[in-house]
Amino acid sequence: MREKKKSKYGFLLVVLLLAVVLGSLWGIAQKDSARRQNAPTAMKNSILRCAAQCYAVEGNYPGSLSYLEEHYGLRINTADYYVVYNVFASNVPPEVRIVSKDAH
Repeated sequence: MREKKKSKYGFLLVVLLLAVVLGSLWGIAQKDSARRQNAPTAMKNSILRCAAQCYAVEGNYPGSLSYLEEHYGLRINTADYYVVYNVFASNVPPEVRIVSKDAH
């Protein structure tokens, strides 16, 4: 009788452990999905903040992304995204568009 009770608790423990592991994996997948959806907006905001910092320090907006990368430490995920950086004038904020490479 005791053996049957122990095996019953063992089975319940395995089922509970499996449920916790599967729930954790689902939560991680959801968080990763949300991060990927927000990445383009976060990248655009980061570029614009660096450009504004450059304007505040130097008195003009940078003419290229490479300038921001070299002088302001900007890092861009070019493996997953295309970045369009258009400058109209040195005293006008740049236009920034982020396009996922997966979209093509």
